[in-house]
Amino acid sequence: MFKLQLVIHFLCIILFIFSLKNTIVSHEEKRDEEMREASVNYVLNSQGIPNQKREDIIAYDMVLEIPKIKLKRGILKRDDKDNNIDKNVTILKASSYPDRSGNIYIAAHSGHGNRSYFNDLVKLKENDIANLYYQNKKYVYVVKKIKEMTKNSLSTIVTEDDNSLVLITCSQTDKTKYLIIILSKKTD
Repeated sequence: MFKLQLVIHFLCIILFIFSLKNTIVSHEEKRDEEMREASVNYVLNSQGIPNQKREDIIAYDMVLEIPKIKLKRGILKRDDKDNNIDKNVTILKASSYPDRSGNIYIAAHSGHGNRSYFNDLVKLKENDIANLYYQNKKYVYVVKKIKEMTKNSLSTIVTEDDNSLVLITCSQTDKTKYLIIILSKKTD
């Protein structure tokens, strides 16, 4: 009888610790998401945010917004240690910037998990819009091409012009492929 009570107490302690850990992780994820949202708003509002301390802001270089799928995510500088697909929406090293000639390559995970930022890219169709906010300017891009490519042929992405935004994520139907969405910069 004593052993059974001991086992029950032990299981209760384990359950309590597990519950506490989940509560702490959930709180930290919520706090991180609030910080990311405040940081995105900071980038989008060139005047800054009242009562927001600079040390409470993630230093995003630009913001990617895709209204159709309600995505609004900050993007760090190419050389930032956290510009990493396992942590953020990531600008690839070969990328240019919107105010310069060249293509912009942005990647993120899709699938399951709280870092699957590009999970809804599959909902995009031709002529859908994406916005990039960079140095207090909004750049508008229009979806021109959607395709899947094998992972070993990724280096052969062909765009129609030299001012494309290329969004890259894993295919949700074939794990040996990437989903590639090519958007052209909209001219005024």
